[in-house]
Amino acid sequence: MHCCIFGRMQSKVHQYRVLPGPDGKLHVQSVGGIITQGYNDLTELIADYIKKKENNGLVCALVHPFPPDGSSGDVTFSDDEEDDEEDEEDEDEDFIEMPPLRTTPPGQKKRKSNSHADHDKLDLQKRFTQLDLSQCEAKFKQALKDYIDQGVSKDSASLNAGDSELHEFSQLLESTADGLRRELDKFIRNIDTLHELLRVGDRKHSTLDSKLKLTGSGLPSLLEQMSRVRTMVLTIQTEAHDAIQLTAIPSEYEFLDSHVSEKEFVAGVVAGPFLKSKYLPYIPLSKFEVKQIKHGGKVMSKITLNVDLQTGKYSVLQVAGKHIPEHSSFDHDRILHLIKSTKDKCNLDVILDGKMKQTYSFADPHARENFCLQIRQMKNMHSTEAEIDQISLFVGTWNMGNAAMNNCFSTWLKCMGSGASRDRVLGVIPHDVYVVGTQQSSTSEKDWVSRLKAGLKACVLIDMELVEVCSLWGIRLAILCKPEHKAHITRVQRSSVRTGIANALGNKGAVAISFYFNGTSFCFINTHLTSGDEKCNRRNQNFRDIVKNLTLNLGQKHLSLFDITSQFQHVFWLGDLNYPIEEDIKMILRKVHEKDIGFLMERDQLRKQQKHKTSFSGFQEAEVTFLPTYRLERNVPGNKYAWKQVKTTGVRINAPSYCDRVLWKSYPGTFVENVAYGCSDAILSSDHRPVFSSFNVGISSEFIQTLQSLSEMAPVTIVFTTVEAQVKTCCKQYFQLSFYSSCLPDMFRSQPNTSFKENKIGFFTVPVWLKTNLPEMRPLFADQSYLEDQHILIAVIAQDAADESYGECVVSLRGMFSEEHKDFEYLLYHQGEEVGRISGKFHVRTVGKQNNTRTMHRNYSLIAFDTEYQYEDP
Repeated sequence: MHCCIFGRMQSKVHQYRVLPGPDGKLHVQSVGGIITQGYNDLTELIADYIKKKENNGLVCALVHPFPPDGSSGDVTFSDDEEDDEEDEEDEDEDFIEMPPLRTTPPGQKKRKSNSHADHDKLDLQKRFTQLDLSQCEAKFKQALKDYIDQGVSKDSASLNAGDSELHEFSQLLESTADGLRRELDKFIRNIDTLHELLRVGDRKHSTLDSKLKLTGSGLPSLLEQMSRVRTMVLTIQTEAHDAIQLTAIPSEYEFLDSHVSEKEFVAGVVAGPFLKSKYLPYIPLSKFEVKQIKHGGKVMSKITLNVDLQTGKYSVLQVAGKHIPEHSSFDHDRILHLIKSTKDKCNLDVILDGKMKQTYSFADPHARENFCLQIRQMKNMHSTEAEIDQISLFVGTWNMGNAAMNNCFSTWLKCMGSGASRDRVLGVIPHDVYVVGTQQSSTSEKDWVSRLKAGLKACVLIDMELVEVCSLWGIRLAILCKPEHKAHITRVQRSSVRTGIANALGNKGAVAISFYFNGTSFCFINTHLTSGDEKCNRRNQNFRDIVKNLTLNLGQKHLSLFDITSQFQHVFWLGDLNYPIEEDIKMILRKVHEKDIGFLMERDQLRKQQKHKTSFSGFQEAEVTFLPTYRLERNVPGNKYAWKQVKTTGVRINAPSYCDRVLWKSYPGTFVENVAYGCSDAILSSDHRPVFSSFNVGISSEFIQTLQSLSEMAPVTIVFTTVEAQVKTCCKQYFQLSFYSSCLPDMFRSQPNTSFKENKIGFFTVPVWLKTNLPEMRPLFADQSYLEDQHILIAVIAQDAADESYGECVVSLRGMFSEEHKDFEYLLYHQGEEVGRISGKFHVRTVGKQNNTRTMHRNYSLIAFDTEYQYEDP
């Protein structure tokens, strides 16, 4: 946040910046760099300076505000760091020119004649006689009459003498506010009582602390008191989150010491590692009202399905002949498959052991989806498998706007708010891994991490382990996980890229962290791209620069042919991407008011760039069902957008936009499922709303070779019989193919192509390779279960420039075990851009009988569509 106070004296302009300090409060900083005391907000700051006797504590006194012509309630003064950065770049948007300030020439005083003052007095007397004072108190009536009779003339005389204050009118206001002051005092005492009720552990008192007690009298003191009341109202709700969270803790928690007192327990939740790390949170029972469908499609009576994640059981409650309820209960391990109907999106087949099938019709598709997710979560929680086959992943981004980070953001971390929120029952269960990215953070990295961990602990009641943190100026990214998962995370790396002015400043850019979770690789990139409606090309260039530099700095050296988006199985890109909505401001505001999200997304610049294949090609984004997350009024609930900014050079329009996004790109054949995507409505300190997303991601295990596995393995060969590539070049040079996989002993390379296919599309060449030009590749291990999870990276390279790639792709081995070759087709990408496509035939050939030494049922394959699963009636 950056505000300016301007004072004019002796033809000189004195500037004071209002900046947030390390304590999260506002400080007035003069040109000389002197920092004064801190204030909670601008109202409190102004009230304090008005009380100062000489020139309000400034070189020249603040006299009157100067409202711009045509100002309205939607006008805000610029306090965004981004605006200052754009001014420095001298590439600001077009501004509406403001009329010059009308000022009195130096040395002259603007005076009113006595006749003019008398005229005002007579008008006020006339209006006073016309007022309806029947609802006013007698004390106020008398005070108002006294002011009209005597006070107006005294204030007028003071103004003529050069005094800037209306002393008589101030006394009138103070007498009028006596009742308000008494009510505020009562309100503050009530809030203080609530704080005592909600106080957790050793948390200090936050309202009537001695340093916050108000002193003095008069209008400035009253304004200060009202400012504190507003701050208290905004903070009491966040404090209530922490306290109410603790009321839900059941008696079934496992304690390290069974004799711990209630007081020690509550303090331990906040202050120390108290519960066992592998605790089971209390999860409420879920009930689904459904209709049972018998064979032949006949709909039977309504029944209730109960899902008890705590005990690992799923039960059916139905009413018998004389309204006697009958229960059928099934353990989680009896549920084999959940088959979703594609014809009726409310119907679901539950396949139990013994091939017994139960068909239900849910109230709506959303209820069916929640039932499926809860059943799968139940099987994960109670699985006896030694290996982890699935994790839940939180990915969140928030432009903090230099606001302080408090310790209560549970709605964000629990994926609760506008848009697609996490299921109410599953929201009780902590994620396995938390990925938190912020932009424009004003606190140090150490303090930021400390507050993040404290807020996360207050939310999920677990001391999450910090995996890694990476910062670039105010851009921060942290990875945290459950303690029991820390040992599974290896090969952690981090890097950053600057894309600010001349790619030298870090106010814009990216931070990235990569790691392996068992055999699955992840890369997370948090970015803050260039702002400005007309700077689309620069944002696209930011994206390409980040991909290129991270490939050099974060990627694996032996995979230099492949960019960063191809080197990891899952790449998540989050942050303030700053792509606006391309539409007239009036139409945008209208559609926001109508909540026409489809209209807004059709005009979203990022979606257009993806469609035109100029940026973020190959990345996916979940459906957006929430309103734009920028630019909103700070500390104002609801969706009030501060779309107009008044600057010294004019008025700038900041249309509501979907700046804050979460996208991802995953290898083909991998399991990744988005279950929540939205924004928190409860965190109001910034002009951006925090965006959350929740994923379920499949995890593959690293192969462990044993003597038994070696003796049982049959020879396996990966055989390509034909390949053709559409390469973006007009030059008909010869090309080679480079093959790489972690399951191969080395990188393989084909012979140059011997022919070209005729291409009717300009600017493309289509080289063709036959079986005689392509290598046969023997994997390191022949275990089918292991190889089904593997991928081959293919790069198209020039014959005479082996280190120059014309496009890369990732090919999955899943489903390719066959005696006959199978077709494949993939898009080619290079440095984040789509550059062509590749197709052909290949298969994984085995000799003799193939045994699986690592047979493991994956819970994420529990849910399928009826087009993917063939049911055989026993």
